Amino acid sequence: MRAAMRRGGMAGIIALCVVVGVPAAAQDSDARALQDRLQRLDRELSGLQQQVYRGRSTTPSAPPAPAPAAPATLAAAATLQTRIAQIEGELRSTNGQLEEINFAVGDLRQRLDRLVTDLDFRLSALEKTFAQRPPPAAAATPAAAAGAAKPGAAAQPPAKPAAVPAVKLPKGTTREQYDFAFDLLKRTEYVQAEQALKQFVAAHPKDPLASNAQYWLGETFFARNNFGDAAAQYLIGYQKYPQSPRAPEYLYKLGLSLAKLGKTPEACAAFARFQKEYPNAAGAFRGRVADERQKLKCS
Repeated sequence: MRAAMRRGGMAGIIALCVVVGVPAAAQDSDARALQDRLQRLDRELSGLQQQVYRGRSTTPSAPPAPAPAAPATLAAAATLQTRIAQIEGELRSTNGQLEEINFAVGDLRQRLDRLVTDLDFRLSALEKTFAQRPPPAAAATPAAAAGAAKPGAAAQPPAKPAAVPAVKLPKGTTREQYDFAFDLLKRTEYVQAEQALKQFVAAHPKDPLASNAQYWLGETFFARNNFGDAAAQYLIGYQKYPQSPRAPEYLYKLGLSLAKLGKTPEACAAFARFQKEYPNAAGAFRGRVADERQKLKCS
């Protein structure tokens, strides 16, 4: 019987150790509930020990005689042992769930890092739509419209396009100069954007923004359907910045420009080099290259 009680006492001590050993999960509602249950079990176990040893002699001259174990007391001790084992199992399950949550958080962080890395590639679809949008047609002047309305009026030679004022990069940091040039491109002022981007690339060839500037320089020509100059600028960018994040886009847009020029073998060669040199590019980006190869029937 004493051995049973010692085991019960040790179980209570183990239960208390479990409670003390999980402070990190105390904020979790399940962990708090388990802690309360363990405390109640400890109180019940203490009461059970008092019942068992109530009949022990307190005379110091004579050794205490072992009290007979009551069947109900033994049953209660066995029940407590079972409940403690169950609670320990629940604690292990809770710890496992916390580990799964921590793993999920780590996986989400990795996915976020990949999304940030692929941001430029995911924007390429928008860039393609923007680049292929034709420049706005110039509105007819009132005088020209009036002349066209008069029957028999002498045909007038087409008016020369207005001269585009030259632009110059403003003073400031390289970031401010880059933003100035890119803002011209966003406003579809392609000629001015071409001038500003050329100045930026010439002035800052080693700057981290130079690769982007070279790419957008090619876009100023692509947007005006000047695919020959666009291909030349994309090729320059690929040769100068082969390790930049823009390098796969250089090859992709080079292939598109060559395809627009009817140079199918050269376009297929550019797409094939893309697949060879950038096998780890974003999946959607690789899919667009595969689609273009299929359209051109590349081998």
